[in-house]
Parts: sequence; structure tokens; C-alpha cells
Amino acid sequence: MKGVIDNKHAEVAPLLKENEECWYLPLFGVYHPKKPGKIRGVFDSSAIYEGLSLNKVLLKGPDLTNSLIGVLLRFRQEHVAVTGDIEQMFYCFFVREDHRNFLRFLWYKDNDPKKNLIEYRMCKHVFGNSPSPAVATYGLRRTAEEAEVEFGSDMRDFVDRNFYVDDCLTSKRSPQEAIDLMTRTQKALQTTNIRLHKITSNCQEVIDAFPREDLVGDLRDLDLGIDDLPTQRSLSLCWDLKPD
Repeated sequence: MKGVIDNKHAEVAPLLKENEECWYLPLFGVYHPKKPGKIRGVFDSSAIYEGLSLNKVLLKGPDLTNSLIGVLLRFRQEHVAVTGDIEQMFYCFFVREDHRNFLRFLWYKDNDPKKNLIEYRMCKHVFGNSPSPAVATYGLRRTAEEAEVEFGSDMRDFVDRNFYVDDCLTSKRSPQEAIDLMTRTQKALQTTNIRLHKITSNCQEVIDAFPREDLVGDLRDLDLGIDDLPTQRSLSLCWDLKPD
């Protein structure tokens, strides 16, 4: 929550005007079995009050998510494989100010559990809201479209076809092709403050081409030619980098 507030993903909610509509989101913590030391705060947009939930009244938008099978098959085509991840993808996109009162929640003042609970509201799109995947995918593709002239049509095609929500997977014939595409995609997305990171590859040359902070956490200090490699997970499938 400190990160959410410090990064201005949420703000202290202003006083409501007379008869102004709003909605309050329950907030709870979730642990991932693969990440026991990390907790994620989840807003429950499906929580029902008097027969209604926020997700029941929101427009979901079109299904823009790529075919999982298609993404995985293209990932398997060539010799040099590379993957990446958008950092906090939904938080890359603002919610209109006149819609933010439907994303109110209670949290401790100044993020201090010793202080009283006060009202906050989200400024960015929320994981768990039914429209968030469509909004984020559209925003990602729109960024690639506007950056196409400067960073190449293959970059746009990569973003359009080889992302599954916030995960990207592709494969190229050579390390140089993989490095070039990922580097240009990083720069293109950065034009709207979207960060592509957690890069992984089965090729040491590709790994060495990116700053340590842009690599997936458990690869930052490893050498593919010497160290035993942890198994990576790509869209829930196990990927053993060394033999594959």
C-alpha cells in the first residue's frame, strides 16, 4: 500500500458533494504460493451490497486478449527465446477523475496502522475490475501504434500479437534479432511510462545485453554457462532455460 500511495496510484478522497454517488471497495491481501514472501493487495470489485457489485454495472469492453495457444506456439518457433513483463500494467493507466469515486476504499492515514482509517480512492485502473484488461491492452497497443513510425512495424506487431495481457513471449533466429526487438519495444513503451522488464532468455548474449534491473529477479546474478538455472514459468508453463 505504501507503493500504491507513494506512486500516486491512489489519493486521499475528497469530501463527497450532496447526493454524489460513490462505491467502496473491500481490500484484502493475497499470497501467491510461488512467492511466499510477497503479498498483493486486492480490491474486491465483485463484492455484493444489496444485490449489486461494481463489476455488475461496469462495461467490460471487448475481449482483446490474444489466443494463449497462438502466443505459446510463436514462442516455440525459433532458436533464441525471450520473455518479458509489463510492470504493474493496470497501474499504467489513469481512471477519469469523475469516475474515481466508484473506486473508494478505507486505509490508514499516512499508511500508518496506528492512525485512523480514512477514505482514499484509486486514480489508476484496478486489478479485479472487469474492464481493466481491455483498457490496459488497448492502451498498450495504442502506445505501440503511435510509436510505430519511430520504432518499427515489427515492434508494433510484437506488441499486438505476442503479449498475453502483461506477459510477452517471442523467439528469434539470432541473439541480435531478439536484443534489437526487445530494446526497441522497451523504448517505444517507455514513451508513455510503460516499463517492460523481467526479461528472460535461454541465450546468455541476450541476458548480457540488458541492465541487471531489467532482468527477472533470479537471473540477475547468474551465468548461463556456469550456474545451475532456476526453472522459469512462462504463462504458467515451466521453462527450463538450459536444455530448452
